[in-house]
This record gives sequence, structure tokens and C-alpha cells, in this order.
Amino acid sequence: MASAETDGAANLVMTYRSPHLPHPEHDAHVLADHLRGAYGPKPQAAWQDFWARLMQEMDMVWQEPATLIVRFWQQAQSLNKTMTHSASRQDGGARIAASPASAWSALSLVDMLVWFGGGVIGRLALNLLLSAMPALWSLAVAILTGITAYALYRATLAPRKDFGIAYRVFLMIGGLMIGGHF
Repeated sequence: MASAETDGAANLVMTYRSPHLPHPEHDAHVLADHLRGAYGPKPQAAWQDFWARLMQEMDMVWQEPATLIVRFWQQAQSLNKTMTHSASRQDGGARIAASPASAWSALSLVDMLVWFGGGVIGRLALNLLLSAMPALWSLAVAILTGITAYALYRATLAPRKDFGIAYRVFLMIGGLMIGGHF
């Protein structure tokens, strides 16, 4: 390649130089990086695939214990029905027909978890509220005492007894107690 340069006396000198071409290996690496970025697997797709596999494995891990819990719950309900049925035979069939309030007495596993979890969350919220306003402590104790007294009244002294409310309040208070340890 022809090149013009100046010498020390400010004269222009024509010379030949060999051209400096980039190495072909460097060009190959640049092109490969570009192609990988444009058409290769995306990091998000790999992450989503990993997440999907993890969720599938977690479903398989929890499937057996969940099935066991459901079977246990069904057996407990059938035992409860059997005991209730045998108690009605001992009364000579003189049991009172089911009232609409008896729907409150039926507790499912989800109900239990909701009331217990609500108690735990309620305790955490109550701790935050009472740390901000300590004067509300006596009001909180009065409300909880009132709720407990009402549930005990409905379970023991009311003309139409309802244990469902007592069960729920018991679960909520248990959650409140457990929530105090978090």
C-alpha cells in the first residue's frame, strides 16, 4: 500500500507499507458473539424453563402429603358423622332438625387455616398498632375478651348452642398467641 510521509526536512516521501488487517480469528469471534446474541437462547427463557421444572417437581413433592391430609380429613369427617349418627340413635331419634346456624358448626381444613392464619396476621398487625399507639392496649384486651365471652356464651348458655363460633375464636386466639412469637 502506498503511503506519503514527511521526513525531518519537511519533504514529502512516498513509501510502501504492508496493510494492517485484523486477524481472521478476531473477526470470527466478533461474528460469533453477534450471532449468539441475536439468535441464541435467551437467559430469560432458560430461567423460565428452570422455574417451570422446579414448580413441577414441587407439585410432585407436595402431591403425596396433600393426598394423605385429604384422606385423613375425610376419615375424620366420616368418624364424626358415625358418632353423630350413633348419638342420635341413643336419643331415640329425638334430635332437633338441623338449623341454619349448624352451617357455622361445620369447619373445613381451609376454614381452620384461615382463622388460625388470621390470628397470626392479626397479632403481627396488633403488635405494630400497639407499638405506634400503646394507649390502645386496654381497648384491644377488651375487644378480645368480649369476643371470647360471646363465643363461650354461644357454645354453653345460648338457647341454640353453636360450637362453630367457639371453634373459630379458639383458632383465632391460638393464632394470636403463636403470632406473638414471630
